[in-house]
Amino acid sequence: MKVVTIDRNFIYDNVVISTPTRDTSRYGMG
Repeated sequence: MKVVTIDRNFIYDNVVISTPTRDTSRYGMG
């Protein structure tokens, strides 16, 4: 479960620039 916390921060930053805001909301939840 610890990996999820680190991945969320790492992906969140990449997703915000890679994908739209709508996708970010889904990634943040997962």
